[in-house]
Amino acid sequence: LKRRKDYRLVFNVTNATGQGWASFASELLDPAGQRNDRQDPASQPGFVPAGWSTSSDRDKLRFATARDIARGMTGFAGIVTDERGDERDWISFVQRSLLSGGAAVASFGVRDRDRHSPFLLVHLPSVAGLQAVPAPVPEPGTLALVGAGLAGLGLLRRGRRRASR
Repeated sequence: LKRRKDYRLVFNVTNATGQGWASFASELLDPAGQRNDRQDPASQPGFVPAGWSTSSDRDKLRFATARDIARGMTGFAGIVTDERGDERDWISFVQRSLLSGGAAVASFGVRDRDRHSPFLLVHLPSVAGLQAVPAPVPEPGTLALVGAGLAGLGLLRRGRRRASR
């Protein structure tokens, strides 16, 4: 029995702001007041509407990975995500831009591991020089793993030096 529901979202975007966009981000929100909200930031970003909160990885909602559901946006060459962060789930299309008056087609997937979770997407274009979403910060576990790997390489090198003497 499949315990998840995948949504493939495809939508048209038109830039009618009078400024070119350096990136276009979508952030996943879930209803406020849920048990998992303790992983959300204490102060919600200003774009989050009343009754909603940022989506943490514990709320069973996330963006589907590229191998699960193809994703992209015409006009943008790169994708930056924070799909598994503890506080927020967002996807940002970067590298190139969407000029004022330009149009694009965006597509990506959302995975609901509960099969019934309501969600809301907020779209955040950014003009050149402004960042719509925060830069990803490595989780402590990732940093510890990198540190352990570097320490292991150092010990291996030290052992080889002693063996060659």
